Amino acid sequence: MVNSKQKGMRTEREAAQLLSELGWPSRRTQQYQGVGSDGDIVIDTAPGLHIECKSRDRLALYKWLDQAMRDSMGKRLPVVMCKADRKPWLIMVEVQRLVEFLDTMVEARREVPQAQACEHQDAADEA
Repeated sequence: MVNSKQKGMRTEREAAQLLSELGWPSRRTQQYQGVGSDGDIVIDTAPGLHIECKSRDRLALYKWLDQAMRDSMGKRLPVVMCKADRKPWLIMVEVQRLVEFLDTMVEARREVPQAQACEHQDAADEA
């Protein structure tokens, strides 16, 4: 039987690593018994995002987006990074906020120090 807390932490680490490899340095947040307004992972150069990470056999997209919206408390852009088991990652935002999300991600990429961006690109090329 899979320990859901361990699976959640593994999912969050995997998502943060993927974003980092793509050029957005990311990390898991410190969570206190599931409470906190930072989301599951943070992109260091995009503090305006609230990212929830989910990995399940059955996707509950609207439930997860509702959680991200509620937990962001209207202060950050709610984003859900999710995947079904053994499937590729997806990112979900409300379509009305898509331009805001894309602008945030482009600006966040510009904020990454050049040396760090090259390291992440080299790691992605090797994968």
